[in-house]
Amino acid sequence: MLGLLTLALTISVATSRPLWLPWVARWLATGDKVLEQTDVIIVLSGEQGERVETAVKLYKQGFAPRLLMTGGPVEWNVPAAEIMAWQAESLGVPPQDIVLERRASSTYENAVYTLEILKEKGWRSAIVVTSPYHLRRTRFIFEKVFAGSNIRLSFYGAEDAWLVPEEWWHDDKGIEVVGIEYLKLLWYFVRYGFSPGN
Repeated sequence: MLGLLTLALTISVATSRPLWLPWVARWLATGDKVLEQTDVIIVLSGEQGERVETAVKLYKQGFAPRLLMTGGPVEWNVPAAEIMAWQAESLGVPPQDIVLERRASSTYENAVYTLEILKEKGWRSAIVVTSPYHLRRTRFIFEKVFAGSNIRLSFYGAEDAWLVPEEWWHDDKGIEVVGIEYLKLLWYFVRYGFSPGN
């Protein structure tokens, strides 16, 4: 009897994948639907330039007068923030509208170091741009770090065409990225006590 129940459950889970697996990816993408004008757009390092491209579009649409690139050393000890700034300049953003944070090596440090800059500059609002699958963890961390700062945050997902919620489990990269993101969420919950119920 137990064997039949196990088999039935296995078949049920396998055949219903198209119903619940898209939710697994969508749950990670907790971006804000409506954006308001802010003092700065914070761009987290990572991906192949999609985050910068999306942030530049928001900048050109008037959502903020400047970009804050955050990311520490990568290849040849060059900070990711500098590479991101070069990309933004190539897309038409004047250098004077780009601020660099060159130390962060994790999402947590992205939040800590950008908070320092916002406080120093007196900026009271920001849009945080990252990849859709990275949004939930980013929101957890930034809201925890920025708590009590009276700085208004919004979160926006970069235009990552490769990660399709309805198909991610058919692609090795999708499986890897979504799986690792859930592991990182668990790690941050254990390490920093973030609540994944928000």
